[in-house]
Amino acid sequence: MKLFLFFIGITMIFVSCNAPSEKSTKTPAVNQDSINTAQYETELLNKEMALLKDSIEDSKLDEKSLKANYLNERKKRIALEKDYAAETLITDSLTEVIRSKDKSLSMLIEKKQQKQVQNQEIKNLITNLHTAINQLRSEQQEGAVLQYFLPQFSIKHVKIDTDNLGHIAEYNHEDYKKHLKDLSKEKKSRYVIDNINILDIETKENSFFNALYKLKMSLYENDNRKYTTNTMVSLTGKRIDGELKIASFSLVEFQYK
Repeated sequence: MKLFLFFIGITMIFVSCNAPSEKSTKTPAVNQDSINTAQYETELLNKEMALLKDSIEDSKLDEKSLKANYLNERKKRIALEKDYAAETLITDSLTEVIRSKDKSLSMLIEKKQQKQVQNQEIKNLITNLHTAINQLRSEQQEGAVLQYFLPQFSIKHVKIDTDNLGHIAEYNHEDYKKHLKDLSKEKKSRYVIDNINILDIETKENSFFNALYKLKMSLYENDNRKYTTNTMVSLTGKRIDGELKIASFSLVEFQYK
């Protein structure tokens, strides 16, 4: 009996060990920590993606801003270059104008100085001419007067005397020589120049000239003043071998007691 029970027990143990185990149909429980970790990583990934997107957008904006700034700076630089070029052009133009003005001013100064020299030469000629004419009565030197004339010249003398009578005399170079000889014989009278007033002088190319002047003189006989004269004179001539010579001599004389 005991042996029978022993075999039964062994048999049951064997059956128990070899019987197929009942599989569980239940879903294993999910770890909450794993879920939290996965959610955190997802959120972190989303944030990184958002930051990356913002960074890309910002980089696009920065690129546009850089391009806009570059274009603005280039426009400014081009404008400055244009302003500089215009300024340089204006400066060069002003410099050229100043140089031209300086040159013109120098030329004007030079012409003015030349004219002053020429005018002084003509004034000296007028003074010397009338001085020589007045000295004829004492020195009897017709050549001292004729040296101021060209070989061929003409003279016209209109005179209104103290009695209001008119006289007209015209001379060529031969007639005037005779007139000067007659004047040299008048020993008792002499003319004294009171004033020579130059009214106008015109010259051309430092060669031809004309002078208008008013001559005031007094005639003395035996040291007594007989009358005064106011004479309007036109004197025309040209430069020969560097010297001024008279070609035309025109006088309108008024005598007053």
